[in-house]
Amino acid sequence: MSLRAAINGECRDCIHDELAAGSAAVQVELCACYAGPLWPVRPERPAGCGCPTLRPW
Repeated sequence: MSLRAAINGECRDCIHDELAAGSAAVQVELCACYAGPLWPVRPERPAGCGCPTLRPW
């Protein structure tokens, strides 16, 4: 397993809630756990990619 795959998997395991709005990718991108060790390297979509997103609040 690559380092990127491990980070992506850990972030998904930590925050994904199937009952919450948005996909796992959107929920990870909107993660507000700034103190988490993986927050700075969490997976994010490129700016301006045209992907739909949710507003955090």
